[in-house]
Amino acid sequence: RIACRWDTSKLDVEEVRKEVGARGQRAGEEDVPAMIVVAEKIVEKVWSIAKEKISDANKRQAEKKRKAGEEVGEAAVVDDSDEEEWEYHKGDDDDQAKDISRLAVATKCRVYEYSAKLSLKNDKAVLRFEPPSRADSNRAFREFGNHIFLKVKVPKKLDQRGRDTVRRLLDEGVQLGTKRQLYKLIPSGEAHLKSRTFMFGCVEEEGRETEFTPLKFMAWHCPTLPEGGMPIAKYVSRFQLAFSRTCETVVVPVEQVAEEEDLVHEGGWCATDGCSPASLSTMKQIQEKLGLTYMPSWVQFRYGGSKGVLYADGDFDKRWGGAKAFALRPSQRKLAFGVAPTKHQLVLEVNNFSQDPHMGLQ
Repeated sequence: RIACRWDTSKLDVEEVRKEVGARGQRAGEEDVPAMIVVAEKIVEKVWSIAKEKISDANKRQAEKKRKAGEEVGEAAVVDDSDEEEWEYHKGDDDDQAKDISRLAVATKCRVYEYSAKLSLKNDKAVLRFEPPSRADSNRAFREFGNHIFLKVKVPKKLDQRGRDTVRRLLDEGVQLGTKRQLYKLIPSGEAHLKSRTFMFGCVEEEGRETEFTPLKFMAWHCPTLPEGGMPIAKYVSRFQLAFSRTCETVVVPVEQVAEEEDLVHEGGWCATDGCSPASLSTMKQIQEKLGLTYMPSWVQFRYGGSKGVLYADGDFDKRWGGAKAFALRPSQRKLAFGVAPTKHQLVLEVNNFSQDPHMGLQ
């Protein structure tokens, strides 16, 4: 994926192969951590070349725009689908981007995300792969592996032929390279759709089916629907939970989660909408997992099919005899648990937290 559009002569492939061979012989086949170090070094080497390519391409594009502006004045328009232009996208589903950046610094729970961009030029559709970007992890990546997913962005303005191309892409999937990898569309939430981005999962590799399928993904994330069903738009939007930028903290078995009712005002509005208490020991565990120097007074969380805010409650252990880690309320439940939830669905995931109360006081 990485080298598919680069000049391989600049990739120093032989040098990389020699290094892998030498380290592999020293490490031995069973020394997995050592081989991971090798893989990371290769990725960093390729990424440094990618940054040079991006920088050079952006300089050429800027020069091209400058010359075009000098020739035809301020009204000059440069086609943003030029094949020489490379862009690095950090992510578009990003109401959480500012908050999650603090979390990423605190926990370094980041992985590589693979993406591509569809461009339409001269009646030809070109799917260009972008350099792998470092992105905050999410539940889907942790459950199935980040290498399974491919994010494809489509142009903002499409004529009828362009819409037909995108529709065919969504129906038939994305076929890649000599390994004959086939990616199929999976639901990924409203935030991706707003940014004209679609998520695909790898279902075939080298002519053989993988363990991943869209139906398996959907059954894992949303195994049951609430009584009376759910509108299709809301059902699709719930899949954003799987791709929310989060960091895993502590595993909490279902039996350690308390049930509390929402506090509803007699006027009808919910005073505890999306909020519930957690024990001080749970918040202390979260502090340790996040590597913070202080215990947060609240965290924004994801747990199974629920989301919202947990706040530290000093009386929580007294009410529940120390047997519960935190409570969930009806206003926080978005999806039902499966009969046998997986480990990653039982992890208390955090994507925001309170600031240090002593910041700015000195």
